[in-house]
Amino acid sequence: MASQIVRRLARSGAYGGIFSSPNPTFLDRAFSSSASASNLIRATLFPGDGIGPEIAESVKQVFRVAEVPIEWEEHFVGTEIDPRTQSFLTWESLESVRQTKLV
Repeated sequence: MASQIVRRLARSGAYGGIFSSPNPTFLDRAFSSSASASNLIRATLFPGDGIGPEIAESVKQVFRVAEVPIEWEEHFVGTEIDPRTQSFLTWESLESVRQTKLV
């Protein structure tokens, strides 16, 4: 549900077109054989609830074993509407998505 909200907000351009400038080098960096700080990929992760945290942990483990140089910014969807965003996502969560361009 959170990803649907983020996608809807991103497409609307309400938060500066979060996905308006895709990062074409993501796959090149993700599967590069030389992992370094300059190749570090930052991505926003919403673990969710239910089985979501377990799946999120498994995803992180897969990336770790594959030696993908990625830094996860974990954010959580609230149980109350944030008045700043009029959604369950906080401003900080939306800002993370805008900066990383990866959810």
